[in-house]
Amino acid sequence: MIDVAADGRSATVVDGILTYYDQAPATAKTVVKNRNLLRVEWIMKPGKGKAIPSNFSLQFKINTGKAYVTVDLPEDNFRSHASGTCRKV
Repeated sequence: MIDVAADGRSATVVDGILTYYDQAPATAKTVVKNRNLLRVEWIMKPGKGKAIPSNFSLQFKINTGKAYVTVDLPEDNFRSHASGTCRKV
């Protein structure tokens, strides 16, 4: 879940991976929001669950509901992408 502030310039992210690794909600490092697109980037830092640092990016096309997620694990030289649909709540 991504909670975008009323001004559209900041956001808080809660996702299954943060929850799995016992992490607090993440503050987005980048938020771009307009009528057609929401783009949010956040970082998961190592924590109690011993996750390695991970960079996440979500692009959500508001008019179509399509979502594109990228995760980058720089320490493991690994990058993965996924897509699907989301809905605004």
